Amino acid sequence: MTEESPPASESVARAEEPLDRWIRLAVIVAASLALLGAALAIVDYAFIPPDDALRHAATAASDNPYHEVVLFDEAVPAEDSTPGWHAVLRAMHQWAGVDRFGLVSFGVLFFFAVFAVTPLFLLRRPEAWAAVLLLAVVINPGYPLRLALGRPFMLSSTAVLVFVLVWQRLVDDPRSRSALALCMGAAVIGTWLHSTWFLLFAAPLASVLTGRWKASAALLGAVTAGVLVGAVLTLQPFTHLTYNVVHVWKTMGTTDAVFRVSELRPFTGDGPFTAFALMLLVAWATLPELKSFSLRHVGVVTALGGWVLAFSASRFWTDLGLPALLAVATLLLQRVLEARMPSRAPSRAVFVAAIVVALHLAISANHGRRWESSPLPRIAWLMDNPEEAEPWLPGEGGVVYSPEMRVFYSMYLVYPDRSWRYILGPEQGIMPREDLNILHDIKDRGSWDAYQPWVDKLRPQDRLIVDAAGRDPPEYDGMEVLPLPHGLAIVKPSAGEPHAPVAGAVSR
Repeated sequence: MTEESPPASESVARAEEPLDRWIRLAVIVAASLALLGAALAIVDYAFIPPDDALRHAATAASDNPYHEVVLFDEAVPAEDSTPGWHAVLRAMHQWAGVDRFGLVSFGVLFFFAVFAVTPLFLLRRPEAWAAVLLLAVVINPGYPLRLALGRPFMLSSTAVLVFVLVWQRLVDDPRSRSALALCMGAAVIGTWLHSTWFLLFAAPLASVLTGRWKASAALLGAVTAGVLVGAVLTLQPFTHLTYNVVHVWKTMGTTDAVFRVSELRPFTGDGPFTAFALMLLVAWATLPELKSFSLRHVGVVTALGGWVLAFSASRFWTDLGLPALLAVATLLLQRVLEARMPSRAPSRAVFVAAIVVALHLAISANHGRRWESSPLPRIAWLMDNPEEAEPWLPGEGGVVYSPEMRVFYSMYLVYPDRSWRYILGPEQGIMPREDLNILHDIKDRGSWDAYQPWVDKLRPQDRLIVDAAGRDPPEYDGMEVLPLPHGLAIVKPSAGEPHAPVAGAVSR
């Protein structure tokens, strides 16, 4: 195995000519503007992500505590899993007057920028990251959609980028203040604003396998300190650190893989990026400037470990392994650029210009109207016809029964202060056990009969909301049904006395 003996440019910063510093800064500015411009273009399309970004915005705008929004199983603590991020959004809502839709857009911009822009400042050749990110978008055209979900998991992915890109500084000097500060800072922010703080330890634990004991101890110590500080910033450190472990444990332990959210299901190997990794291996074996890069680098170990573990839950790859692979590719490309393209060469200006323009266009392009997507049209009739919709909404103290998480996300965003609760919130693992079994039966059978246990529970203030797209709406004795445009149907107990239903309602 080749030992690491990297060029000085990849470890501690060496002295630079003033002109070279200005050139580097110009590249950072150009790439940052291209990326931020792409993010603004996405928001300008009024893009609304499909899941947690809506929940975060609604929680910040709501006066209801979270346990009055979602029904929890008695064995699961009824806690807010991301109090730090919600505190930030709540401050923006209360002090700056940003509405909940503006909060969604802010989340999209913020997390996209953190992930896409941060690495530029950690490299001597920032265009290497821009080029690798462009390759990632070309390999997987859907990758920008994940980057624009507006969810705090991007902080875990960004932390992996930071740990991998500054690793060589710790190898050269385990006491490097800049490297330790960067690693600790990434852990502080990742713990304060996100729930799965334990994912931050993926790269530090992988670093143990590199054999660089001092660097590994330094990284592990910095991340541990950062996690503790981040937990304190949530103002509920013990709860924050324990609740999220219990939550994930129960989700993975009580929910079959087929019923989990997509990121917790096993993946199938991600063929395109696996092929990309193999191409990097071929480049490492053939290009002389890459010979000194060790395959025991923390980025390589983290990427390989994430790929293997993703066969149990794909999040190990998407949040950890893939960012590590992209960081390794960036370090390799940086070596090639420094060896073959002088800093002041005119060809560098051409290369940078081509990369940043292509990157901006590739991310901002509205392929298939992807940036016009929104879960809200499914409940648009309720929003556009408030007086007619009111009798069909749950009443005070009611429960929304639905097997669709999209119902929770969209309705919670539109009605954050209503006093009803949702049987299914952001994760099946927190549901009451009885209702979880009913949900699984619905998913297994798919027939309207499978909903009968929930129908039997309906009180006058409760509602059952189902996806009836492509088939006739359900029929239940003593129930009224309102089919909505775009496939949803609302089921409620009959009022007793016959009455004229609102447009589209079917009385049984």
